[in-house]
Amino acid sequence: MPYPKSKTKPWDNQLKFWEFAKNFKGSYAAFDMGAGKSKTAIDYANGIDAKSVIIICPKKVIDVWPHQFKLHSYNTYHFLLCDKGNSTRHAEDIKKFISASQSTERRYVVIINYDSFWRPPVGPVYNNRNMIINNGVLMSYEWDLLIPDESHRAKSPGGKASWGLMRLAKKARRKLFLSGTPMPHSPLDIYAQYRAMDPSIFGTSFVRFKRHYCIMGGYENRQVIKYINLNELHKKFFSRAMHVSIDDVVDIPKAQSIEIECDLNPKTKKVYHELDKEFIAEVDIGEISVKGALDKIMRLQQIAGGYVVLDDGKSKVIDNSKIDTTIEIIQDIDLKEPVVIFCRFVNEINRLKERLKKIGRTVGIISGQRQHKNPEDFKNGIWSAKINNALIVQVQAGGEGIDLTATKYCIFLSKGFSLGQFNQCFARVRRPGQKRKTVFYHITAKGTVDKKIMRAIDKKEEVVNYILKDIKGNLGKNISPSNPSLDLKNWRNEDDIPI
Repeated sequence: MPYPKSKTKPWDNQLKFWEFAKNFKGSYAAFDMGAGKSKTAIDYANGIDAKSVIIICPKKVIDVWPHQFKLHSYNTYHFLLCDKGNSTRHAEDIKKFISASQSTERRYVVIINYDSFWRPPVGPVYNNRNMIINNGVLMSYEWDLLIPDESHRAKSPGGKASWGLMRLAKKARRKLFLSGTPMPHSPLDIYAQYRAMDPSIFGTSFVRFKRHYCIMGGYENRQVIKYINLNELHKKFFSRAMHVSIDDVVDIPKAQSIEIECDLNPKTKKVYHELDKEFIAEVDIGEISVKGALDKIMRLQQIAGGYVVLDDGKSKVIDNSKIDTTIEIIQDIDLKEPVVIFCRFVNEINRLKERLKKIGRTVGIISGQRQHKNPEDFKNGIWSAKINNALIVQVQAGGEGIDLTATKYCIFLSKGFSLGQFNQCFARVRRPGQKRKTVFYHITAKGTVDKKIMRAIDKKEEVVNYILKDIKGNLGKNISPSNPSLDLKNWRNEDDIPI
């Protein structure tokens, strides 16, 4: 089959992916953010003559897809955006929309988010014994193409989204999975995605998959001590997937990263070191689980950010060093120049918002609690910075589906524990459309876990295990291999696989 007709000229990587994927019922475009995976998917839909398409994506990306279709698609599609209302309303809207589309023989696309597509009555209905008694609306139809966008959202093998995706995939003639971070934490992340896309590759038993590719140990034998058979996993993954790096696609101006250290006040240092000593002691005597370690590291990160969470759940601010440092940087930037600040915690967002207003900045916020209040500032997911010249983005909520190329200045006040999440945030600013050299400031509190988190990300290692390894090394303990987040860029040569 020749490359599909399109309104826009394809890039070389899109031509190559079509030649690779056109003969498979299930395939995976592991394209970096900005490498053109939306056009790739739309051209693929045209190429297989898809008349019915179901797209599952993060909620904030829903309204981006129709624009992309209108920009690229040779065929005309009609859209239903399931972005408002509850599952009952979505189910009714889907039935009416498909009925009208089929009666007029028009091509159609249903777009729904990962939190909704599996919920009844859109998804299967269960009885009190957890047995399916009704397939739900989506599985009542046959689909020409299923597109899970940011498919790593369904990476948890036992999660409801993962099971829902596996069941829905059986009703689709073709499946095209999209993600720039298919394995954001470890090789285990790929299993559930492939179980839905093509179960013949890695099978349908997560227990067998884990036994074949991992050596387990640690607390209750639940910790991955070492990955094995990665050469085989590499070959199987790429039997249906193609990876494209953003640097191989377009020429984007280089980015400069600058670490800015600040010093906590003596009282905060004392609080921090007391908790740190407690954490190290628990690691030393082996009385802490990975979950317990994660909780402790998060508390240390909060203290480094200048606040503590009290027993009643309320926050108490004890230090503003990192906020002060961030404001000092922004004060030296022309008010006409927009700025993006990424941070992890709501407490940081609230404090930063008030300080930005005091220096004359107008502020927009994207977080798990609220989206930006000025939608006119965003069109088709692109930030114009005409309403707000400062945008605070929570790392957990703003790593997907938005274009922040309006700025050349980005500040990481704090980071999450996921390398994939960090890369997503980074690529919101440095991506196609960015015409200027970008500057990324990383604010770290001296002598705290901030430095270790940054080093773990730099080394492309899983943060919690990296920190545990660092503590054990300082204690003179035996160090188990950390759990790397496999970097696809290093997977081009099958003999060069990180272990």
